[in-house]
Amino acid sequence: EELVSASAPLVVPGASIVRENSVDAVVAASALNLLLGRVGVTGGVHPPALADSEVPFPRLSSSDWEKSLADATLVLLDGVNPAYNCPSSREALNRADTVISFSPFLDDSAAYADLILPDHDPLEQAVLAVPQVSPVPSLASSRAFVAPLHDSRSTEAVLAGLAEAVGRPFEQLTVEAGLEAVHAAVAGGATTERDDFVKASLEAGGWHGERPAAAPKPWAEDGEFARLTGIDSLAFQAYPSVAFGDGSGANRPWLQELPDPTSSAMWGTPVELDTRTAESLGVANGDMVRIESAHGSLEAPAYVNPAAIPGVVSMALGQGHEAYGRFASGRGANPMEVVGDLRERATGAAVLGPVPVTIGKAGRDGRLIQFSRQDRDAPPHRI
Repeated sequence: EELVSASAPLVVPGASIVRENSVDAVVAASALNLLLGRVGVTGGVHPPALADSEVPFPRLSSSDWEKSLADATLVLLDGVNPAYNCPSSREALNRADTVISFSPFLDDSAAYADLILPDHDPLEQAVLAVPQVSPVPSLASSRAFVAPLHDSRSTEAVLAGLAEAVGRPFEQLTVEAGLEAVHAAVAGGATTERDDFVKASLEAGGWHGERPAAAPKPWAEDGEFARLTGIDSLAFQAYPSVAFGDGSGANRPWLQELPDPTSSAMWGTPVELDTRTAESLGVANGDMVRIESAHGSLEAPAYVNPAAIPGVVSMALGQGHEAYGRFASGRGANPMEVVGDLRERATGAAVLGPVPVTIGKAGRDGRLIQFSRQDRDAPPHRI
């Protein structure tokens, strides 16, 4: 009733973490916006201007990656660390005949590699990126900002060299060639204008087309919405760290020293408990707890967070690397050991929770390092 009576209603889908049925929530929100007449209008939502078939570059799908990795004899790792984010992939990496990593750091997955061929730093690479979702045809583009400092090569150059060595055709896509493909596919205009389009796009850092005259057909007109299932026991969820993101920043010491905005924890990541759960377990700030699920277990210090949802145990990603340099290796616990390799049903995206867990006190040894004196000196269960 509130949505119908509002002058400009809008339903925004999304969640702090990906669940197994997150796409259902997006579909439901899209259906509501459609019913409210808020699709393709000012102040509403605008579907993508381009369908996948109209994008001049192929989009990669993650839905079948797990099966492909399990069956692979040759594995190339570029910009991913599955041994940390998807613990079950370690067996596949160990079983593959050859593993090649393009990581500039010796991370958990690169430790399984037979060859490490460091990619350029991002500032040493040209960029051509087409957004996954945009209401107008658009892209971002730029040439390399600086020359390579060390003896590294871009991943694309390495693949082109390998293909040439075995006599397999492989065309290395340059930014200029990619912009020409965009010009031919979506920008329009005569061939004589192609060079001007490439030059202008590089100078401006990208290109934005015009909004379609007619609103595209909403992609979610109907759907079978799954019901959210409740969890009677404690629920555990991981979430991206403010400092480390998905864990890729943990090898930087200045990020390890950055206090967490909630717990002010440094050089480690605590498990966050609500006050009621902590009291029932007899757990105070800094006490070690053990968490177990059907997928695995971990031990970490507890932080009693008065703002935590009762019955929900949370932990930020970032720590628990087996191999990631002197500042991250062997430090703390990896929450994905408890979450496991759950996948969103429709997209195959990694799920960060929730999963049912059991939790118990594992002693007190003072592993929780906190920046704030108020946090360090606070009575049990309070900050």
